[in-house]
Amino acid sequence: MHKYPLLLGLLNVANTSYLTQKIDINYDKRMSPYYISGKTVNVSISLPLMWLAEILEDAQIASWLYSFTVTWQDDRLKYSPRQFGNETRIYVPSTEIWTPRLIVYNSIETKNLLQKGQEDVAIYPDGSVVMQLVQFSRTLCDIWVQRMPFDTQHCALEVASPLQPPKYVSLHGSLVKQPPLMRGNSEFIMRTLAVAELNYTHNGEGMKEISFVAELARCPIYFIVVIVAPSFLISALTVTGILMPKGESGGQDVISVGLSSMLALSITLSIVAENLPRSASVPLIGIYILACLGVCTASVTLGIWLAHLKTRRRPLPSFLYIFAGRCPGSGRKKAEVKYRTPQNEGTTEDSSKDAAKIDRIVLHRLYTLGFATLQLALLAILILFFSFWWREPQKPPPAFQYSTSRIHF
Repeated sequence: MHKYPLLLGLLNVANTSYLTQKIDINYDKRMSPYYISGKTVNVSISLPLMWLAEILEDAQIASWLYSFTVTWQDDRLKYSPRQFGNETRIYVPSTEIWTPRLIVYNSIETKNLLQKGQEDVAIYPDGSVVMQLVQFSRTLCDIWVQRMPFDTQHCALEVASPLQPPKYVSLHGSLVKQPPLMRGNSEFIMRTLAVAELNYTHNGEGMKEISFVAELARCPIYFIVVIVAPSFLISALTVTGILMPKGESGGQDVISVGLSSMLALSITLSIVAENLPRSASVPLIGIYILACLGVCTASVTLGIWLAHLKTRRRPLPSFLYIFAGRCPGSGRKKAEVKYRTPQNEGTTEDSSKDAAKIDRIVLHRLYTLGFATLQLALLAILILFFSFWWREPQKPPPAFQYSTSRIHF
């Protein structure tokens, strides 16, 4: 315990006022350190916190809560720790010193969680300054929906100095691996976070930007349970209700079943379309629903045609016997020959029954063949749809490909 706490307190106040006087008298916060030392101000930007709030596919907007740690050197702020009770860092409001101007230029809205003037900076004896920025931004993000719901998106925070070229302020990006503070939301999982330094030209002058690119993989379970599985079951039950051999129904029932199933699939497709951008590309889940709709349409068309063949009184076309695995009209011809012989003149009714029985067998096989074919088509569509789950993701943007550092989660 110190014997003279009041005296020490007064000394600390005096020491603190020394730096305050130094800032007030010898420091012009309007001037960049470049104009004092003649050297480029190297600004290091790291991203210790990055949370995804939401992604709006139709508006192509990603919302983020994130934190920047900004570090730079200002020799005007050097001090001796002895003058401050051996304190190795001092906190002052950010409005009292020069700070680099930074913008997230792909943002359409940015909010600082702390109001201007409430942010502190840490000043170290060697003149290095550290500032923490916590912001919420709604940024533009190119959403590629071709493989939805098995898609991977790449959304970025693109940071730049709005006016000063690298000669005056040079930006450098880095990453801090803190998995609990780097995450997606309930719909997307953050797989990788990368940082890239990109150069571009603005008004004929070279500029530099830092891109923090997050690789986000969609969680497909919701779409599988809510859309994919019901669409498959509706289509399979439609084919079963129309073409199941033992459940052969009339044309009116076929139309009712078909219209009900197609209405359900159309509503499902409209729900998907409401959440997607109006682009020229059709998402994978939309193609899947359209394929199921096509199978239902084919089953309704085939069911109506077979119902028509079943009710007409004329013989079946000869090519149907081939699809049914019989010689073209062989059974019916035998029945007709048997009917025409003098020995069987009284068996007209029996011969007609034999011919009708053969036609029923052919129709039964056609129902079975159509039922099996369309069910196999549905199964093939489902397997092809899920094959995109384990395929390689789409090609990432250049900022992700040429990144200088990556963190995998």
